[in-house]
Amino acid sequence: MAANSLLLAALLLVVVSLAPRSAEADKQLPLALVAGVVPCSAGSSINVAAVPPFPNAVVHMVCGSRVVAGAKADERGAFTMNMGAVTSSLLAPLLGNQCKVVVLTSSWLPYKLQSYV
Repeated sequence: MAANSLLLAALLLVVVSLAPRSAEADKQLPLALVAGVVPCSAGSSINVAAVPPFPNAVVHMVCGSRVVAGAKADERGAFTMNMGAVTSSLLAPLLGNQCKVVVLTSSWLPYKLQSYV
């Protein structure tokens, strides 16, 4: 229990030290983060508890035919994508349901994807 409390205190210290200062906070736009777990399933089941994870999977956020962010899953299939600052050019496709998270495999690449923003 003491180790968990110490870990939580260390994590809070890191978060507080990385937080923007009040003068800088007014100038920074909020960031868009997408996190999830990639299940390794040959069928249609995406129940993460019932299927094993897809370790080291390459994941892209695709809006239209443009890749706006990418990440690599860890050994547990978990990933976090930082899409950068939330701008109107990013927010419009997200709210318009024009974006999807795509797991790259050797058989995927139906689009001619543009490079990252």
